[in-house]
Amino acid sequence: MATNEERLREAGVINPDATELQEPFTALVEGLTPHEVDVLVAVRRRLNEADRTVLLEPDRDQGQASQTVFMAP
Repeated sequence: MATNEERLREAGVINPDATELQEPFTALVEGLTPHEVDVLVAVRRRLNEADRTVLLEPDRDQGQASQTVFMAP
């Protein structure tokens, strides 16, 4: 079974290319419940979907792609 950190890295909540987390982040991540990890993964997935949708829709006023509201970490 994957650790919380592994699941969050795989989902892109934590940058998968980043080195080891520092305290207090390690304790925070490992202290998350399975439900909390599921919620974070689901939110990241939905934000990614929204980013793809926004990037594909041209801005009606400018003829350019719209900017996203949420930025990746």
